[in-house]
Amino acid sequence: MKNNNQNRIWTFEDLDVYKLAREFSRKVGKLIKMLPKCKDYNLKPQMKRAKLSVTNNIAEGYGRYHYQENIQFCRQSRGSICELIDDFNECLDEGYIDDKYCGELKSSAYHLIKVLNGYIASLKRLKFQSLNNPITQLPNNPITTIKNLITQLPNNLITIMINLITIMNNPITTMKECLCP
Repeated sequence: MKNNNQNRIWTFEDLDVYKLAREFSRKVGKLIKMLPKCKDYNLKPQMKRAKLSVTNNIAEGYGRYHYQENIQFCRQSRGSICELIDDFNECLDEGYIDDKYCGELKSSAYHLIKVLNGYIASLKRLKFQSLNNPITQLPNNPITTIKNLITQLPNNLITIMINLITIMNNPITTMKECLCP
């Protein structure tokens, strides 16, 4: 039987999309090492920045703890992947790589985009679920959240709750009032 903690996500490093992004980054790193060392050619440093951006944005988005921010950082990561696809085409056009190698890199990139899109979709679903279930929301202001929940209760239940709170705050006096009107 599997241990539930084995499948649990503790950090961004546990995300399958992050693991795949690291693998993709290593492939891009190998290509960068193959590029010529030319002062006038800015492709190499540009590709280094883009490959770092892919994993950095997944990590930073995860660390934000808000669905919408996480989604935005994942979109930036996806943009960096697309930028690298264009760089692969540039490497092909300049004769630094052949069609086969370019195709392999682009296939890896498009697969990563597909997985990243799935992660973004799951974040959107979680965001939607949290917006429609006030119990799962993490309140910025707990008092406001409690007030919002109370307004959704029937009036007689609110009255009972107020009476119970009054009894808990001053049990002896209130109990006497209840028993001896």
